[in-house]
Amino acid sequence: AKPNGKILIHESTWRKKLPMEEREEFAERYGTTPLEFNEWLDMLKKAGARNITYEFDEWSKPEMFWKIREDRDVKHRFFTMSIAERIKTVARICQEYGLKGVLKAMQNERILFKAVLSGKIGYCLFKGEK
Repeated sequence: AKPNGKILIHESTWRKKLPMEEREEFAERYGTTPLEFNEWLDMLKKAGARNITYEFDEWSKPEMFWKIREDRDVKHRFFTMSIAERIKTVARICQEYGLKGVLKAMQNERILFKAVLSGKIGYCLFKGEK
């Protein structure tokens, strides 16, 4: 950001201290590398951000992971996709990666939501100035 510019990031954030092996496995499985809250803060400060504010608890509520649809209110994580969308997605995964790919995608989804529901991972919105 330019001097006096605004900085805003919304990133996956570890809510609990986890063993490095578990963090690495998660990053490999989902292609994302969450950081701990203080790691995000330190990185922003090192980059020259100041007047940093954040919203962590609100963004880390489990329903924030599935209440992402503009077209409807999602009451349960299973219904993030409509039945038609889920069938289409499963068909595309099956076509590209076969049944093993479908099973792996389903396993990944279960593991992600288990991490969310157990409070291991959340999101944080950071705001600051340069």
